[in-house]
Amino acid sequence: MIKQIDKLRRGFLWKGTDQANGGSYLVQWKKVQRPKKLGGLGVLDLERFSRALRLRWLWFEWKEADWPWVGRALPITEADWQLFRVSMTVTNVQLTTEDDQITWRWTSDGNYTAKSAYVAQFKGSYCSFGPTALWRAHAEGKHKFFTWLLVQEKLLTADKIQARNWQCNPSCALCNAEQETAVHLCLHSPFAMQVCQLVRVWSRGSISVPSQGASVEEWWCDTLAVQPKQERRQAAALLMYTAWNLWKERNQRIFEGKAEEPWFVLQLIKEEMLLRFRACGAPVVP
Repeated sequence: MIKQIDKLRRGFLWKGTDQANGGSYLVQWKKVQRPKKLGGLGVLDLERFSRALRLRWLWFEWKEADWPWVGRALPITEADWQLFRVSMTVTNVQLTTEDDQITWRWTSDGNYTAKSAYVAQFKGSYCSFGPTALWRAHAEGKHKFFTWLLVQEKLLTADKIQARNWQCNPSCALCNAEQETAVHLCLHSPFAMQVCQLVRVWSRGSISVPSQGASVEEWWCDTLAVQPKQERRQAAALLMYTAWNLWKERNQRIFEGKAEEPWFVLQLIKEEMLLRFRACGAPVVP
């Protein structure tokens, strides 16, 4: 049942339909299901969530021994038992006839919660690109989702299209000189460098021009690392709007045969940020 539901969810996410083939998946489903703070999209992992809920039976079997279903066979797996064992701590151990007491390791008050049991199953996972700044940026959901793909270099650029054995023009649409990759398109193509320079001047140095050979993740992390904490949401938004409009320019050249100058892309960035400022009060437009 979970596999069938996940198949529908994957199809909706990547293709907007009830089905999608493997070539449509840009990020592994297990990565998508991680919590946002661990680099995922926060899509609920149904298998892990089901296990977290089943641990409730084990918890109350110990804590509420007089409940009517206590002692009956429970639909618990060995994996459930293993997680429960590492999640509880036995306290007040004494050689008496009274039952030992247990506390839940993953909460401050020592009581079980389904949320803590769910999150505990991601112990050991990590994220290197600073997802908090990404999801808290002063930008719309579409910009955040796009940037989430970009910092992992998972955009469907020419190199990814060729890897799927699909026909395409391998050259960068912005320079027609080098192979198109996410990092070249949005950071190192001459057009992208010009746009970034214009945005840097307009924003009074809030973002930096990508250094030679930098990856998207390095550009993202390095730019935000030098920002005061209170200004990171603004700087993250600038990065997003810049990359987003470079992507739109690329698509316009490919699908509509129209090309704009860097100053025009800067104007589109300004207009888009101003529109959101008028609606939400942020980001502040220089």
